[in-house]
Amino acid sequence: MEITDEELRTAILNYLKEKYLENPVKDYGAGELAVAVHNEHPSYDLNKLTAAITFLWDQGKLAKRTLPRGDEYYRLSGDTVNEISPSQYARKPISSITINNSGIFVNGANTGNINQNTKEVFETIDKLINVVASAEIENTKKMELVANAETIRAQITSPTPNTDIIKKAWEVVNNATLFGAAAVTVAPILTQLSSMLGHWIQALH
Repeated sequence: MEITDEELRTAILNYLKEKYLENPVKDYGAGELAVAVHNEHPSYDLNKLTAAITFLWDQGKLAKRTLPRGDEYYRLSGDTVNEISPSQYARKPISSITINNSGIFVNGANTGNINQNTKEVFETIDKLINVVASAEIENTKKMELVANAETIRAQITSPTPNTDIIKKAWEVVNNATLFGAAAVTVAPILTQLSSMLGHWIQALH
């Protein structure tokens, strides 16, 4: 029986969702990801799997990081994370942008604004997610925190960010220490992130 494109795409997403629970911020090269899924499903064509990865990124299901030399790495997008563990503050659709810069993940192929401050926010969010991912707390709590952190990331790259969504997602993220997520390590990251988000969350102070 011929393998459909939908089966290929589902296999890729299922693989990344499984890996996401182990490490929410790990990303994979397109070839590496295609081979990993092929190893689980030997009948799946590698070239078609690679094409499916590109399709999933184009549809906003995956986020892509492009290094200066052109290498591309993928992981689940903020929207897909919210499908796994919905943030009640997420709004659809969330616009985003594509840039070529080491360490920045973006969804789809939309338009928006980005600057050095935004890049630093992204890096700080990744620091927070890394700490949460390694913390000894329930997976459901980890996913709740990550989903809301990704909501903030997606909103600030939108051409029309929703301040209320950012504030409410921040309220959840700012309570990370209440979940026992390595409080000593998380606290300074949250302080740094609070300063960076500035006018978006000022009403909370």
